[in-house]
Amino acid sequence: MKELLRAPIIIPGQPLSRGNIALDYRLAKVPAHKINNPTLAAKKLRWDKNNAWKDEIAWTIKAARPQIASPDVGIGICMDVVFKYKSGEAHDLCADLDNVEKCIYDAIEKSGIIPNDKQIIQKMIRKRVDKKYPRLIIYSILEVSQYDFDNGILAPYWVEIIRKNAIA
Repeated sequence: MKELLRAPIIIPGQPLSRGNIALDYRLAKVPAHKINNPTLAAKKLRWDKNNAWKDEIAWTIKAARPQIASPDVGIGICMDVVFKYKSGEAHDLCADLDNVEKCIYDAIEKSGIIPNDKQIIQKMIRKRVDKKYPRLIIYSILEVSQYDFDNGILAPYWVEIIRKNAIA
């Protein structure tokens, strides 16, 4: 195993999901306030917000000066996705982690630490809620050998990293 991050990375703010934002390529560069159709304008705003969040993740990872992964190895990721909890709104507890995960993987690929997000073969993701401080915590990104993957070495390693860093 080769650790690519030197320390955990915290990205503050509400994690966003990619969702089904199918946006016409012609609208990609048009500002939302110039789109006459309210439904398309709302989609465009969500698309812009999503891209800004991905950029923030990518730049935060770049700022940590990680090692770059080889293009022919598997990647393992350990992270916490902490959503903002609003009292009385059950949907906050059931946020779609799969779509958030895709967005995070795209951002990690955009940072340049991994050549392709298809290399991610092992993950440990905890979904949590917090009333005041939503955030994304990336504890570990590491190169994974087939031996590590087959023998279940990663889970105990990641549990130890989370315990050692004790980021609540």
